[in-house]
Amino acid sequence: MVASAELSAAPILTATSNGAGALSVTPGQTVDLHIDLSGLAAELTVSAGYEVRFSVAGLGYQSYVWTLPFASGAGDDLSDPVLASLPAVIADDLFGSAGSLIDVHFDNFASSGGVGNGTLTTLTLEVPIGFPTPSAVVVDVVPGEFVFDDSPFAETPATGPSFVLNVDSAGAVVAATLRAVQTPTSPERGMLPDGITTACFGGRVYVEAWVSQIDGGAAGIAAGSLDLLFENAVTTADAIDHGGIFQGAATGTIDNAAGLIDDLGGATTTPGVGVTPEWALLGRVVMSATAVGTATFTLAHGGVGFSLADGQGPLNGDSLVSLGQGQSVTVTQVQQIGDTDCDQDVDLDDFARFHACADASDPLGDPPLPTECTLVDLDSDGDVDRHDFAILQVRFGIASD
Repeated sequence: MVASAELSAAPILTATSNGAGALSVTPGQTVDLHIDLSGLAAELTVSAGYEVRFSVAGLGYQSYVWTLPFASGAGDDLSDPVLASLPAVIADDLFGSAGSLIDVHFDNFASSGGVGNGTLTTLTLEVPIGFPTPSAVVVDVVPGEFVFDDSPFAETPATGPSFVLNVDSAGAVVAATLRAVQTPTSPERGMLPDGITTACFGGRVYVEAWVSQIDGGAAGIAAGSLDLLFENAVTTADAIDHGGIFQGAATGTIDNAAGLIDDLGGATTTPGVGVTPEWALLGRVVMSATAVGTATFTLAHGGVGFSLADGQGPLNGDSLVSLGQGQSVTVTQVQQIGDTDCDQDVDLDDFARFHACADASDPLGDPPLPTECTLVDLDSDGDVDRHDFAILQVRFGIASD
């Protein structure tokens, strides 16, 4: 009687993706999952049987390929489901009966030769659109009986570590950005406007929220909202303007005490709005520069998620609605001496305002100087008089930077 040879090492069966034990993917991507054998010395595998188990159902099982000389789909391939029945969705009854473990069965025999260390089988999986995110799909390989050419008796390899398929968000669908402008932007669809960085104390600033669909789709944005935060020590919100696009179900509440515009937004029935590279105006806020200083305006996620015209949504949070570049804008509010109407120059309009305010001014400060005359009090002494007129004469004809 001839004694059978023993394996020179204990083989290990493991699921990997090109050798890695974990992989991050997004819905819509395909993944090659490799079932690898390691730990062999000179032996060859001539028969292999195992199961691949998934912790979560719902992945698309597209195909599998055995490494030669194991022939895929041939008479010795007893895998289940068979190659000809794919693609299929991985579910608890894909192999076995309903209520069983979520798994796929592999069993094959090499009619000649065998394979050593390396990949036995490659499974091609698809993460379908709509797969819940974030998800962690744990994949385990449960070895069955193997036969190696140096050992005619069936052996069971050890189980390797679990493989983890991390399914993350498909990336941002909507991008939002902010602009501060001197006059309302028109048209309200197209390229982003150039913003201002300096404003006139006592004047107005229009802060505009713009949105764009950036995921490669063409449906367009149907609805959504954003919060706008501002520094109420130097600026005040006067009014909300939804522009000419998102006027349906318009939302937005001014809270000057909190420095907040809550849920600025609305809806539109026009398809294809804001499809990249186009931007669309979601809404604007009319702000008054109430003090000299720096005013920072910042976008934040609103309470109403964005929806697309194809029904996708609501989209909430950082992963789907990107507030990255352009989330904040800063405007330096300065007093341009002599520019009493905040139009970036000192001209006859400013002289007319001076005369109107001089007539309304009381040198004793009673009653107080009207608010609209604050910028005409060029020496800040509480009235409008010949001293202010002298300053205005010096500044006449000077355009603001």
